[in-house]
Amino acid sequence: MDNDTKTNKQNINEHMTKLHVVGSYMITRDLINLVQYIQDEYFSKPIFDQKYYVAADDFVFRMDITGLSYSSIFEMAYRDLEKKDYGQYLLGLKMILVKLKGNQRYTYYDRTEIKEVLNYMEGEYSLEPFHEQHRDIPDIVDVHSIKDCPVGFEELTFEEYMQNSTRSIYKRDTVKSEKFFENELKTAVNKGIIYHYIVETDHYINADIHSTTYEEWIYLAKLLSLYFTTEKKPWTRDMTKDMLRIYSGIQDCCESQKFEETVYNITTGNLNLIIKKISRNMLQDVAEEITESINYLINVYSIHKNGDYIDYIKDLLIIIESTKHKEKVKMVREWLKTIS
Repeated sequence: MDNDTKTNKQNINEHMTKLHVVGSYMITRDLINLVQYIQDEYFSKPIFDQKYYVAADDFVFRMDITGLSYSSIFEMAYRDLEKKDYGQYLLGLKMILVKLKGNQRYTYYDRTEIKEVLNYMEGEYSLEPFHEQHRDIPDIVDVHSIKDCPVGFEELTFEEYMQNSTRSIYKRDTVKSEKFFENELKTAVNKGIIYHYIVETDHYINADIHSTTYEEWIYLAKLLSLYFTTEKKPWTRDMTKDMLRIYSGIQDCCESQKFEETVYNITTGNLNLIIKKISRNMLQDVAEEITESINYLINVYSIHKNGDYIDYIKDLLIIIESTKHKEKVKMVREWLKTIS
């Protein structure tokens, strides 16, 4: 191996190790350290040719990257690094920074897909495996712990969130009607940019969260449900936490009976969407998706003690018991005993 080849290999391995750290921060949503690490390692001093930095700045200045998910950018950065395309690799890191500083939320499946890339990197480059904290079912969220956190960014305080961009297409100069938001939903679907509208609505709500109305929370809930519908991805714990955050917001905006009716309608609507997706994939292993759906229902039951949720949980357990993942049922059965 000549010296140039050896140096190139060392460079690739060094950057792969750093990209692996970036991915680990992304999976744990350690957003403050994620931003700091990328800045320290790649932007506090020039690591590559200056022309790559100029090109990256020019790209993010001219292009709207809202529609790109964090996981797709991370995977592209990995592929570009493998090809020794340092310009495109640096652009990927720059886009991650810009999205974070623009408070652009994760998609529901970002962490799962980033973990898949990390697993591949670990095998190809003998990197230390990243061990994500395992969470059992049920995993009951303390709603009070996310009540006063930014929507979509519960890892940040409002002070940290507000240090970044909070610009939104929506202004708080007038009260927006239910009809207004229904038209916005149609626009988001017709344009195929539901995620973009979720980001804008996040900014709008978080800018003055204590003034958020019932209609605005419902609009965000519908956006999230529509996004889940359009993606060929399963229900996740991030979705559960997002919905619980919205339920908390709705609860602050209406009396108890309306709150319970609203939560029931949203939850059963989401459950119907989940079941439709599961029914299309019954020949595949869907136990993981079903258990996450059960965890969602358990969490909803913890804030709204409606017996229908228990019936749905028992029906889903029957499906799991027909698979090879019967061990996933045990803890849920134990939980059911505690509420009987």
